[in-house]
Amino acid sequence: MRQIIGYTLWLLFIWYEVNRNYKMIVVEKVRPNYLHSFGVRAFFGILGIAIMIPSYIDPVLCLYDMILDIPYYWQISPLLVIPLILTNPIVLILTAETTSFSLIFDPWLNKKRGLEWFYKGKNSGWIDKLKLGFYYAFKVLCLLGFIYSTIMICRTF
Repeated sequence: MRQIIGYTLWLLFIWYEVNRNYKMIVVEKVRPNYLHSFGVRAFFGILGIAIMIPSYIDPVLCLYDMILDIPYYWQISPLLVIPLILTNPIVLILTAETTSFSLIFDPWLNKKRGLEWFYKGKNSGWIDKLKLGFYYAFKVLCLLGFIYSTIMICRTF
């Protein structure tokens, strides 16, 4: 239930960001302040963690333990660090949030503006400035990350 509430609030936040950016770009004709947007996303990302993480997991200790365990697992085999990171609840929630934002925000904003879904403006962020092949590869990786994190969140919590 917590995950549904968390995902719903995250989608509402993306909807808010699309409308806010639409207003700034189309109505006010100004470039969005991406540093401010990042700060707002970070705040709502942390709020999403607080909502979605089960009450029996302490998010600070969970992240702290993972960071402390990395050198130990690295000495045994660097490959053991990958599952340690990819199964951490905080990392899973952050992955779900960041990848879903990347997948949804651009097409939604472009559709609202009446543009093609993959439109990249001259004042876009650094990811939009990637060559088309890298841009699509990034979106595919985001899709895979979102699918993986969502499955793991549903199985773990």
